Amino acid sequence: MSNEPDDGAPADGAAGAEDLINERYRVEGVLGRGASGTTYVAADVVAGRRVALKALDARAIETWKEHELFEREARVLGGLRHHGVPELYDFFERTGPQGPQMCLVMELVEGVSLARRIAEGPRFDPIEVMQLSSDLLDVLIYLHGRAPPVYHRDIKPSNIIVRADGTPVLIDFGGVCDGWRAPGESGDTIVGTAGYMPPEQYLGQVGPWSDLYALGATLLHLLTGRPPAEHDFGAGRHMLPAELEVHPRLRRFVDAVLAPAPRDRPQSAAEARRLLMEDAPAASPAATEAAIALGGAQGGARALIDPGPPPRDSKGPHAALYKEMRGKYSHPAGCLFHLVMIALTITWLALENPLAAVATVLSWIGLGKLLGHYERTTDRALPPDGTPGGKLFVHGSYAVAEVFAREETDKGFKLKYHYRADGSTLEDAVEVSTLVGLANPPGTRFGVIWSPEAKAKHHVIKQDLADPK
Repeated sequence: MSNEPDDGAPADGAAGAEDLINERYRVEGVLGRGASGTTYVAADVVAGRRVALKALDARAIETWKEHELFEREARVLGGLRHHGVPELYDFFERTGPQGPQMCLVMELVEGVSLARRIAEGPRFDPIEVMQLSSDLLDVLIYLHGRAPPVYHRDIKPSNIIVRADGTPVLIDFGGVCDGWRAPGESGDTIVGTAGYMPPEQYLGQVGPWSDLYALGATLLHLLTGRPPAEHDFGAGRHMLPAELEVHPRLRRFVDAVLAPAPRDRPQSAAEARRLLMEDAPAASPAATEAAIALGGAQGGARALIDPGPPPRDSKGPHAALYKEMRGKYSHPAGCLFHLVMIALTITWLALENPLAAVATVLSWIGLGKLLGHYERTTDRALPPDGTPGGKLFVHGSYAVAEVFAREETDKGFKLKYHYRADGSTLEDAVEVSTLVGLANPPGTRFGVIWSPEAKAKHHVIKQDLADPK
């Protein structure tokens, strides 16, 4: 918690200046007050340190949910260890002068809140804002990566303390949610602050993109000096003012995380951090994300190939990829031939005539080669766009897809992925084997070629990988 105490003596219900709470904590001042509790700055006389002591008055709470949230805050903080999160030291119940209390004892974060910095200055310089954004994304990467994930749900300037060395700390986990809510699972409590809270949170739904929205709204306040509620919402969304001079990467990041629909925001804090730290891609669809390193199991060790814009050469550098996308043809005559040869071989073996069986197998191999030559000749005679895959290769545009969910099925996994194409986000899924599914967790990227005329049809580029030079 911050070391910005309110003026005045300890509030009613706290121990006096000479009294000890739980035989070790001496209250020194008030950090903040709420409807049902108060946060104090206190001295831990046993450990010899100053702490933040948050007390919830049982008689002041109006619903049992407040009690549940307080216990959840203690449980979640007790399992977190990160320099961007205050450490929990103690959690206990006591009977105070005004009745029963539940108390959290946390690290007292020495620093200044973003809210105070915005109000009193000095203003942040561009490099400082970029570093602050990156550091806060690192905190979210840690929180969202827990099992189950931890969502703060109330990120705003007053809940971010900047230490003297410039390191931000995310405080006040009173609205924390430790778990993911599906779109159809509404919560029974709305937690958050108007203006900083994303639209889906009003419905009790939350995900990594929810905290990213709140972070974007916080940066909007920091960069403009005005809270989100004071910005024009005529377009149905918040954006940085066009006349505001900020780093292009920071503008791209803030505008992306403030998208009204969760699906249009970065789907993870790691993805958002890449957006913040990487230079803007080229304008052509083919080059948009072609140079982005693979995430997930590949860990950035391999890169995506860009097959270039149409028209493409079927005999050029990506001939193997083109051949794969053409698809394979199954001639009825060829299928019938193989079935007949299998039946003949089994029959000769059953009649104990090995010479006839060997002759049949040799004939099978020879005739198979002739049939294969016929199929290759027929395939070469087809026009360049004679198959759906080939047509996409010749006329389609290139995009980069990312796996955002992985579901286990009877046969392996279903990988759900999305990609940006022609100004919109498209989604699809593919059934894969167990090994392929395990090797492609959420965050894995691969190439797709899609048709502007038929956005629902596209082809996954399975061989679109190359080792770095």
